[in-house]
Amino acid sequence: MCTIAILVDVLADAPVAIAANRDEFHARPARAPVQLAPGIVGGKDELLGGSWLAFSADGRFAAVTNQREPVTARAPRSRGAWVTGLLAAGDRRAMAAFVDALDPRAYASGNLVYGDAGGVEVAYLRRDGSRARHALPPGLTVLANDRVDAPGQPKQPRLRGLLAGARDVASFAALAPTALADHDVPAELPPLAPGLPVPPEAWGPLQAVCVHAGPYGTRSATVAALVPGGIAALAWADGPPCTTAFADARPRFGTVGG
Repeated sequence: MCTIAILVDVLADAPVAIAANRDEFHARPARAPVQLAPGIVGGKDELLGGSWLAFSADGRFAAVTNQREPVTARAPRSRGAWVTGLLAAGDRRAMAAFVDALDPRAYASGNLVYGDAGGVEVAYLRRDGSRARHALPPGLTVLANDRVDAPGQPKQPRLRGLLAGARDVASFAALAPTALADHDVPAELPPLAPGLPVPPEAWGPLQAVCVHAGPYGTRSATVAALVPGGIAALAWADGPPCTTAFADARPRFGTVGG
């Protein structure tokens, strides 16, 4: 998962809503949405296991985004295990305890966002062992490939603007697919930090909400609304949202074997 918008206490009829794009190499095998475990539906990474975004039938969710960093040796464990482990942990208090017990040095650097209709938290876990965790405030927050408050992330204001008219689940569900399919690339790009494993020609396309950068790009998209104890809406596009229709994923909670 590379871009996720989280709306906290914005919609009149759902305390938390999510609009997210997953960006990845097209050659990496994955399926979405599938039943990952009883009562848990999300994306499945077929290469290393785990997930980038998943939901539980009782209204919890967890998602991971990459933290861009200079090329280093492969980490011993996959960040996809963060998502499945969080949802297996239990309620939001148990999820926070799970995050606090992780050893960030065993993983590539990443950003976690998780919660339910009662609240959402973001955690920054870095392979140097550093960590930070805090609650998201009311409003519309966009998490991409860095801390929420880091500079040089043009897709943040772009996605906030595209979703600004959402007032309830119906209007959010109408706006979000088009917002996630947006290809706008800013005229002025943020600087490409030295050492990042990004080809210069891909840097511009990577600033769009919906990414098309040769072998890499937006692979799937998700729109969800959470209410106390459950999920009011969960739609998934198993492909780029600019060319793939969204389908209701809630029936997957009852699909044995995913």
